[in-house]
Amino acid sequence: MNVEQSQRIVALKYAEDALHAVKAVRDEWIRQGHTRLVVELEPAIADLTKTLTILRDDQGARWRAAGQPLEYAHQTLYRMNRSELAKPLQLAVQANDEVSKHRPITSRGSART
Repeated sequence: MNVEQSQRIVALKYAEDALHAVKAVRDEWIRQGHTRLVVELEPAIADLTKTLTILRDDQGARWRAAGQPLEYAHQTLYRMNRSELAKPLQLAVQANDEVSKHRPITSRGSART
């Protein structure tokens, strides 16, 4: 297993843990009748689910694309600013950190002529 595959596996584990933690919070909020919070949380669940689909690709050719839905999940969890979401937020950040280690660097400068 090469370094990139190892990073994908670590990112996958963090993302799985984040999704599990978010769903646990959602289930608790459903039991407590916090419908508005559940609705606000659903996009993060969808983005984490999308992330897992990408990261579970055994070929791993496009796994860096998981950074975008991870970032969206992070934004949703951060914006909600709820203490119950601290652990899922931390896990999403850790997953994104692993993915971002292998993102290609793009140049924003002008091309040489």
